[in-house]
Amino acid sequence: MRHTKGHSANRRSHHALEGMRLSIDSKTKVAHMRHRVCEETGMYRGKQVIDVALRTKKEQTRNKRRLVARGLNPKEAEKEIKNETEKQVSEKKTK
Repeated sequence: MRHTKGHSANRRSHHALEGMRLSIDSKTKVAHMRHRVCEETGMYRGKQVIDVALRTKKEQTRNKRRLVARGLNPKEAEKEIKNETEKQVSEKKTK
């Protein structure tokens, strides 16, 4: 039996990728992937699962280590991280 381009295209018409399924947090109105913890709030199904403040503190120490490894002073690295966190906070407030 022949196997034409049209027949292959018809079969592959169902192979298209779909977009991610997103849910919106009822309290903060932030979109997140379904069945996963909201990264900004740390909530899952109405319960606090992750301490977001602790996570951000760990991220700050990691970023400080990276900046020091690049050759910055530890104090300069701290200033850089504070500036970045202030920018993030101001961006969240404007949203």
